[in-house]
Amino acid sequence: MNILVITYSRIPEGDAEAVRLLTLGEALRGSGNDVFFIGMGFSKYKKEMNYKGFKYNSLRKESKHITQKVYYYLNYNKRLKRFLKVYLLHNKVDAILIADLPIVSVSWLKSFCMKNNIQFLADSVEWYSPEQFKYGNLSLDMLLKNMENKYFLDKNVKIISISKYLNNYFRSKGCNTIRIPVILDVKNIPYEKIVKDNKLAILYAGSPGKKDYLNEMLRGLLLLEDEDLKRLRFTVAGVSYEQIKNWFTHEEFIRLNNYVEFLGRVDRTVVLNKLAEIDFTVLLRAAELRYAKAGFPTKVVESLATATPVILNLSSDLGDYINDMQEGLIVKECSAEEFAKTLKRALLLKQDQKELMRHKARLCAEENFDYRLYQEHLSKLLF
Repeated sequence: MNILVITYSRIPEGDAEAVRLLTLGEALRGSGNDVFFIGMGFSKYKKEMNYKGFKYNSLRKESKHITQKVYYYLNYNKRLKRFLKVYLLHNKVDAILIADLPIVSVSWLKSFCMKNNIQFLADSVEWYSPEQFKYGNLSLDMLLKNMENKYFLDKNVKIISISKYLNNYFRSKGCNTIRIPVILDVKNIPYEKIVKDNKLAILYAGSPGKKDYLNEMLRGLLLLEDEDLKRLRFTVAGVSYEQIKNWFTHEEFIRLNNYVEFLGRVDRTVVLNKLAEIDFTVLLRAAELRYAKAGFPTKVVESLATATPVILNLSSDLGDYINDMQEGLIVKECSAEEFAKTLKRALLLKQDQKELMRHKARLCAEENFDYRLYQEHLSKLLF
């Protein structure tokens, strides 16, 4: 079967959606399918490229001004139509899988597939909460995502859902849907540890935005005594000093500056390499909000795959995989106080306990998040 994957994510540069789609591509290819990607990466416009045996094209046009960016966004569907017209002259397409596309393109592709007897699939990985936006339900991103999930993804679309929340929602609408959480090529991810010193090494990696409660994590650090902080090596990747400076008083910021290393924005490969030196990664999310129920944090699975247990509160489906004192340490609620208490527990761990948790973390990734486990599920959805 020839499958075309169309996305607005940066294939193959490595944003979370691109990583997921490339791994889904591996699962599809492992079942004997041919997979071609159309993304919005930084390669030359419409030049066919190759990444790990996958052919891909980019429909990104370089823009220097905001008006030009808006125009190219609005013009995306025309570029997509022109590309597909030429592509289909030379290639047979049996199925199209979409992710993170403008809603106009979702609507047009659904009609296009129905007219041309092409299977239409969508990878559904999020559903925003109004609390994430200044204007709540009236925010444009919120309105568009609501429209997509409620009206455009229907019985004519086969759905790959990243969470139970989304899977149950689409199933209630009568859609043909399967749940596939975050998946990686776990077998080929190295997981040897090189811990540099006797300090407890902890890493937060990401761009928190309105999803990750980095503020609460840092405030949890401030609740610890200096003697405890001296035994920690806390690193923040993806965020700079300047970005968090306004969250704290001058005195609080100075104290954090003494104990926290801010790496700023770094490449994903830097984070993956950093995990070899880390005892725990950390994550706090507002578990009761829809965005946390609907999504599934990629960073948790990447952590587990490198034998790095996680300190987190339970959101999404994480409670199915993370047990306290096994794959990680559970923070009772998304608050600075509970985070501080859990850090104190982590500081009391003995070396054999940390070793056991590393083993459990890696085993969890192997048994639940390797893409090979889901090849049969995808085949059933297609056939």
